[in-house]
Amino acid sequence: MRNLKERFKPHVMNQNQIDLSNEVRSVIIMTATTLDKLPEGREKALAYTKLEEALMWANKSIVLEEN
Repeated sequence: MRNLKERFKPHVMNQNQIDLSNEVRSVIIMTATTLDKLPEGREKALAYTKLEEALMWANKSIVLEEN
């Protein structure tokens, strides 16, 4: 296992990574906009949470990619 300082250090994205992150974010925002048409409720709230998680994991994948 990596040491804890390495595991939790901040990561800086290069421009290509920022562009890819913005592309992913754009798709997630479009999806969230569609979900906004659904009735309010726990299920809709969970769907939003899962989109937030998807963005977080996508960004981690982007920033940890090996060049």
